[in-house]
This record gives sequence, C-alpha cells and structure tokens, in this order.
Amino acid sequence: MFGTTGMDKVTIPIFWEVTDLDILTPLVVEQLPAFAALTTTPRYLSVTQGLPHARVTYDILGRFTAAKTPWEDLKAIAHNYQNALSLAFLKVYIEQDEQYRSYLTAAYAKALTQAPYSLSLVQSIGEEIIQLTSY
Repeated sequence: MFGTTGMDKVTIPIFWEVTDLDILTPLVVEQLPAFAALTTTPRYLSVTQGLPHARVTYDILGRFTAAKTPWEDLKAIAHNYQNALSLAFLKVYIEQDEQYRSYLTAAYAKALTQAPYSLSLVQSIGEEIIQLTSY
C-alpha cells in the first residue's frame, strides 16, 4: 500500500505509528520497508505489539485466537500510547518546546508499556525492530 517510491522526498519530521497486528498494511511487508526508505531526520517509529490496528482487525483476529481482552480496554491502551507520544512529537516539532524531547525516547516508550502490549520507539531500523518482528 505504501511502497518505498518517493519516501526519499519527504523532508519534514515524521512520527509513524504501527502495530504488529495490522492485517491491512502488515508491519514487515508494508510498514518497515516504507519507514526504512525515509531519509529525513528526525523520524520516529512507534511499534505496539498485540494491539489490533482497528476494531475490524480485532473482530477478525478474535475469530482465530483465544484473546479475551475487551475491545474498549485495548482501545484505551492504544490511545494512551498514541496520545503520549504524539503530544511529545507535536510539542517538540510544532511548538518548538524542547522540554518534551525527553519523551521521544525508547526509555519513555518502555515506561508507558502496559503488559502484555509492549510499546517501542526507534529512529532507525536495526536490531530493535528485528527483535520485535521475530516471534
């Protein structure tokens, strides 16, 4: 869906959020190659594990798994992750408020994590992502 063509033309800061359960634009096939093709800096990739991309994904996956966590609980966790990191990104890169930069770190993402739904934040694709995508 995204592809990699033209990603080198992006020149603004990027905050990209993905989940390992996205069946429409899979992490390994779609999201990671597109993010890797970005040449702009700064760039951030926020990756959640175990959280569905949307309600439709939750419903489809629920037919094939024994997942018991209610949708509303998963939605609240996902919104918490998204709101915290998005706010920090917008404060730093739109409002130029440097006091929020410390929230754009892997350590802060780890502190936000609500087990078993891990949250990671990276700026490049390396060992961290390889570990996230190997089950």
